[in-house]
Amino acid sequence: MKKRNTFRMIGLVLAVLMMAGLFTACSKKIDSPTVGTWKAVSYESMGITLAPEDVGESQLEFKDNGKVEAEFMGEKGSGKWVDIDGGVKIDEGDDALELTYEGDQLVLDIEGVKMFFEKQ
Repeated sequence: MKKRNTFRMIGLVLAVLMMAGLFTACSKKIDSPTVGTWKAVSYESMGITLAPEDVGESQLEFKDNGKVEAEFMGEKGSGKWVDIDGGVKIDEGDDALELTYEGDQLVLDIEGVKMFFEKQ
């Protein structure tokens, strides 16, 4: 009888420790220079550079919990992000975008149309 109670107590302690570890892992904050708000400063296509005022404002907000809020020329969306080698990957359901670092800027290149973002 004592062995059974001891095993139950060990099992209970292990379960509590595992749950505490899960909650700690879920609340872990991402320490990355990507975290913060990035605004588009220019757009480039076919050798032509345009200002955000010409085509529409765009902004990315990378949160320290791995989520991202995006607004591209009035269209809003959200998803998850991770740092990748040389840039950032944003997943939004079935779609994924990859931005690359060029100096202090993040660059999104979609079929030859580039958007240049700077951290605010």
